Amino acid sequence: DALISRTLFKDTLSDTFPKPDRATFYRDNPDMADNPIKNAICGEGCPFACTYCYNVAWNSPEMYGKFKRRVVRPTQDVIDEARELKKYNTKCVYFQDDIFGFEREWMEEFMPKWRDEVGLPFHAQLRLELAYGDAGKRRLHLMKQAGCTGITVAVENGDYNVRKQVLDRPMRDAHIFEGCRNIAKEGLPLRTEQILGVPTLETRAGESVINIDLKTLRVNTLARPTISWTAILAPYGGTELGKIAAKLGLYEESRLATNDDVKD
Repeated sequence: DALISRTLFKDTLSDTFPKPDRATFYRDNPDMADNPIKNAICGEGCPFACTYCYNVAWNSPEMYGKFKRRVVRPTQDVIDEARELKKYNTKCVYFQDDIFGFEREWMEEFMPKWRDEVGLPFHAQLRLELAYGDAGKRRLHLMKQAGCTGITVAVENGDYNVRKQVLDRPMRDAHIFEGCRNIAKEGLPLRTEQILGVPTLETRAGESVINIDLKTLRVNTLARPTISWTAILAPYGGTELGKIAAKLGLYEESRLATNDDVKD
């Protein structure tokens, strides 16, 4: 119910989805053509509103407010694209959706089709809430049966209050640990992602948040992922987290206009 309440829009944006011109792209980028891992996307947008993400701004009235927060492609549309991918030395497909498999009915239709009509291994990015409970177990089982070879999930931070108050990810520890256990029970390799250096709402300039980062390390140690990946917080302009960092005095508000000081 909590997930449904956060889905502001369910209708598709249109009946069609732009078809990638892979023939031209791979002709001009032979290194991409030779890469056995190819990218695809099943839907755009995300029903969540994490403070560090541009999805929130893109869906604001000031920008592209007429777009829907979640647009899913027809299953056959994705299947047809994947069949074309098999012409290009494709050994695995990486679904680049911000949140793969949010729609249960879509998953029930898509996964058997993928298994029977495409048959390629794939990797996907999942919210841990979608791996939780009986619904999560069903979703993971469908993915495993269809040829999923691994899942990426975002833990982001080991402190619940930081996740809820600063990142707007009110994901409970139970979601993290049960979700990771369910993924492991299906025999799926797991990669976690997190952000280091995220402040609390009480953090002041010059103060360390190493105690929070150590909580993030502890959560990963207990969750036992196959591999953990991390980034260091960059408070981007146009995001709510950027505004929070400026309000706390951790980042100059004037720099949010360009972020020119944030190096690669």
